[in-house]
Amino acid sequence: GTLLTDDDVEGYAFPGLLPLVRGYLDSLPDLPLDFRSRLEEYFKLISGRARGDLWTGAKWMRKFVQQHPDYGRDSKVTDKICQDLVTRIHRAGQGNEVIPEMMGDVQPGSVGCHDATDKDCIESLRKKAEDSFGLPGQSLSESVVDRTFERIALNRS
Repeated sequence: GTLLTDDDVEGYAFPGLLPLVRGYLDSLPDLPLDFRSRLEEYFKLISGRARGDLWTGAKWMRKFVQQHPDYGRDSKVTDKICQDLVTRIHRAGQGNEVIPEMMGDVQPGSVGCHDATDKDCIESLRKKAEDSFGLPGQSLSESVVDRTFERIALNRS
């Protein structure tokens, strides 16, 4: 896939992806502020990666292997290195460890949903998406859009 540049995301030569998305979100009168703030946390990640301030997963894994005490600078990744790498990735994915090079100041759980109100957010976004895509009466509940909203809201992406 194509990587987005800082200009694509923040917009210098053209409006930019994040300003366009923020403008759209500003037009949604019923979007709860706590949900919007969680989205802003994702936007910080996207922007930081586009600027090159935050590492991608690939860069973090390369650095992890290169700095591992068992790495012999011979392009061989041992079972121990693999086990340690998978353990770190799993801990980070579960929210038990922060990888600041990748996350900046965004903490695990700060972008996830944690109560019934979040289900209301998902339902509201689903309804707005149905209306926006001209699909009134057609449910998106089994669609990729719906699963994406749920994954973002439940911090499972």
